[in-house]
Amino acid sequence: MGFLDNGLGELNYRPSREGGFTMIELIIVIVLMSIISLAGVEIISFTVQAYEKMSGRQTLGHSARVATDRISRELRSALPNSARVSGSCLEYIPINAAGSYIDLPVEVSAVTFQAIPFNAGQESSSGRVAVYPVGTSVYNLGSNTLSGSATLTGPDVNNEIQVTMSASHRFPNHSPTSRFFLVGDPVSFCLDGENLFRYENYGFSTPQPGVGSLPGSLPERALLAQNLSFSVTPFAVIAQSLQRNAIVAMDLIFTEDGETVRIAHEVQLRNVQ
Repeated sequence: MGFLDNGLGELNYRPSREGGFTMIELIIVIVLMSIISLAGVEIISFTVQAYEKMSGRQTLGHSARVATDRISRELRSALPNSARVSGSCLEYIPINAAGSYIDLPVEVSAVTFQAIPFNAGQESSSGRVAVYPVGTSVYNLGSNTLSGSATLTGPDVNNEIQVTMSASHRFPNHSPTSRFFLVGDPVSFCLDGENLFRYENYGFSTPQPGVGSLPGSLPERALLAQNLSFSVTPFAVIAQSLQRNAIVAMDLIFTEDGETVRIAHEVQLRNVQ
């Protein structure tokens, strides 16, 4: 506080502000700072939650893309008419090599036949020979649509290869395009609970095998994706028509922590025989 001379010999009292803030001002400041702090915490919390949800959606989307891309890539090398669906399982027969045959044992049995390969470097391939596969007979080894195990020799000076089968074989029909395929054993993709598995090395079966009759451990069973919800029809095969090839339709639903990603994808299958 201080005193001032008013010119009349009297001293007037003037309160001083040098003592600091009043209690009311401090309370107001504290209340305002608390409000600002609480608002900042809420904003940070919402930002973190939004980031976590976005990361979860990205993880689910990545898992979905990896699974569908893997299945799509494999199906593009599927033997014509070999894709089939039973329950939550999709099965197909993979092509290891292909070519055009020059002669084929149809009228009489033989162990070898001559052919021209589609691509160089296929002479190291092995498998079973398939010619003009029609319907599900390709899974019936007694139908003669598939031969026993076979190997290819390297091309000669005329770029011809020889296909040698393990036993004498006679195919039921010629191919309209003189085409043959060298195929491996069937492969299955099955949705089992929340997991999508890939199965191999289990052999041929005329009735399509389900999860219960497929291998139950590595390396024949490999985990492809997790956190799936069971769709009514995870896989479906749409038969070919005069306008288009056969199609495998996938309907896969991925769910985790309340986030859901649904993938509806179609893959066109090879139809040239």
